[in-house]
Amino acid sequence: MESLGFEPDLESRIRTADLSALTRVSSRPITMRIANVNVRLEFDETLPPEVESICRSYLAPFAATHGRLDWAELRLVLHAPPGDLASEKHPIWNEPLPFYKKHSESTGVWKFHRDFTSLETNSVMHVWMPAPNEMNYDGLDNLLVLSVQDLAFTKQTFLFHSTIVEHKGKAVVLFGPSGIGKTTVACLSRDAGLRVMSSDQGFLHLDGRKLFAMASPVTNPDIPRDSKSWVTEPIEVKTMLSMRRTGQFETKELSRDELAKRIFAEIFSREPDWNFGEALRLASEITDLPHIKKGQLSYPKGFDFWASLEERGLI
Repeated sequence: MESLGFEPDLESRIRTADLSALTRVSSRPITMRIANVNVRLEFDETLPPEVESICRSYLAPFAATHGRLDWAELRLVLHAPPGDLASEKHPIWNEPLPFYKKHSESTGVWKFHRDFTSLETNSVMHVWMPAPNEMNYDGLDNLLVLSVQDLAFTKQTFLFHSTIVEHKGKAVVLFGPSGIGKTTVACLSRDAGLRVMSSDQGFLHLDGRKLFAMASPVTNPDIPRDSKSWVTEPIEVKTMLSMRRTGQFETKELSRDELAKRIFAEIFSREPDWNFGEALRLASEITDLPHIKKGQLSYPKGFDFWASLEERGLI
């Protein structure tokens, strides 16, 4: 992918940093489960104590829901970048478009993203990024999603571009391209008293002939991260609707091929070398699940369609 100008500076300075820091790890990790992956987040002992405190508070729903984990499939160790790169105000962390670079060498696999740089050695990922703060969690969100998605994919768990809402104990998945209104629907649903799992991207897990929705750390700032508004425990999916915004409310069936194509289009990875063939297979299997209600939802902007969907037996 094309460099955006700051990449050489980032790479050279991170790579020449004192790698002895990799052994300086605090003794109070955060253990959690995200997208079927057991994750252990650790901290360089030279980081300010408030970094750990902020991360622990922000990620509490995932840790509290699943309790203590005695083993981890993925260890993330957070380090501060050297010098002025430690500031979130450095231009490299504020580019409007992401860049990505990946290469392997004797020390491990290096990855360079807009939000962080990482060195992967066996099951440990050492990460350099500006410290999360109470005003900006984007880097932490993106780190967690990117780091778990490959392992999750091996368990038929994948990131899906969608709003996911809990309705009477089941998950309703509303999906579609950017700009279709997913975030707006999430906020309106929350205002109507429904709990939201995802406002733009959540995980789906295919378990035999059942499909489950799972929370991603990424939520819209308008959705409070509390149990009254946000649901993080896995929920079985009852309904999947492809969103289209028109001047009137309408639901309709889609052909199998059209539905599979739309589902595949919203399965995505932030890694450029992901498995398209596996994604196609998952989209096909989900399309054929007989107990999930599927189709297209068209609606005028701002229309509260929940009661109408219930009347039509779609939820």
